[in-house]
Amino acid sequence: MKTFHTFIAVAGLAMLAACSGGPTDLRSADATLAPRYLAGGNSGPSAGGAGHFDITGDLRTFSFTAITAKDGSVSGQAQLYNRDQDVRLHLELDCLKVVGNIAYVSGVVSQSTNPAQVGYKAYFSAQDNGEGANALPDKLSLVVSSPSFP
Repeated sequence: MKTFHTFIAVAGLAMLAACSGGPTDLRSADATLAPRYLAGGNSGPSAGGAGHFDITGDLRTFSFTAITAKDGSVSGQAQLYNRDQDVRLHLELDCLKVVGNIAYVSGVVSQSTNPAQVGYKAYFSAQDNGEGANALPDKLSLVVSSPSFP
């Protein structure tokens, strides 16, 4: 797995908003990611990965997969665990926009150890920078969730 830094995708936030109508400010953190794929296919784009990142000593783990069907609908899931807050989230993904090597993803919290979060809309993005010793580090945003996002 490559070391990477979570990012603020300023230019890509328009695509995130197009996917979800969501937040315009994401926080940064150190992270590692083992991307499985980020590709365009016959049915449409797909993206997925798994890994962990550390925010000021607090480990967070994640995995996700999102697939676009031929009819344009998106399905997928994401699982996140924030050890600092002892919160686990499971998302049912319903939106994916892939721009170059960046995937913008959103969905609804379907399960959580914090029951108040169930039904919240949640957003994140991932950047796959390739493999090998000369590849730039991959990037991942934090998951942002709220009951008030469209």
